[in-house]
Parts: sequence; C-alpha cells; structure tokens
Amino acid sequence: MRTYYFNAKVILDSPLHIGSGEGNDYVDSLIIRDVNGEPFIPGTSLCGLMASLAKDRLGL
Repeated sequence: MRTYYFNAKVILDSPLHIGSGEGNDYVDSLIIRDVNGEPFIPGTSLCGLMASLAKDRLGL
C-alpha cells in the first residue's frame, strides 16, 4: 500500500465541518485533528467528493 501526502489551500464557498464522531460538553462533534493537533480532511472525504463530482459532471 502506498501513502500519498498532499498540501493544498482550500477556499470555501460555504461552511465546512468534518467531525471526528466524538463530542464533549460544548460541541456535538469535534474537528478531526492529526497527531500535531492540526485540523485535516481525511482521504475518504476527498474520495467521496471526487466521486460525487465525477458523477455530476461526467454523468457516471
């Protein structure tokens, strides 16, 4: 299995929240963070986005 790393600047047109599925007393879903505490978007979320775009734009 290969691991690929990408860095990108994301500019949003609307709010984005990718939660970890865990919550606390203040919020119902915490933001996913890496081992350094930086927020990140999991590859599975990006894969879903790419599949959705292909389906919509290519008629798949």
